[in-house]
Amino acid sequence: MVTTRAHGSGRRRRGRVTEVSDGGRVPELQVVNDSPRYVLIVDGEELVGAKQNRIVNLTILVPPKTSLTIPVSCVEAGRWREVSREFTPAPHAYHSSGRRARSSRSRCRCAATARGRRTRARSGARSR
Repeated sequence: MVTTRAHGSGRRRRGRVTEVSDGGRVPELQVVNDSPRYVLIVDGEELVGAKQNRIVNLTILVPPKTSLTIPVSCVEAGRWREVSREFTPAPHAYHSSGRRARSSRSRCRCAATARGRRTRARSGARSR
């Protein structure tokens, strides 16, 4: 089952993706798979909502009845405010050339953390 099918709605909902905490952290998200099936999250999948839209950094197979923290990169400059409690899958994925470029350089220079500092997802380096 892929993320879009796992997300579902109402009684059919089988999982969710949220910030790792109320304050959030740019390079990580929390995935909860409540279903009895594996959920596939694909490298480059865009997740929309919460404090800032993100791109999944690698393909992950989430086991049934499991909660995981996953690595992500920002794709949205300037916004660090909650628009929803959970993320929803975008109807598109990040293109392959963009994923290739992302993996070859420092990423996420655009995202402000909850404390207002700039963060780089790859290195974790912070500057004011």
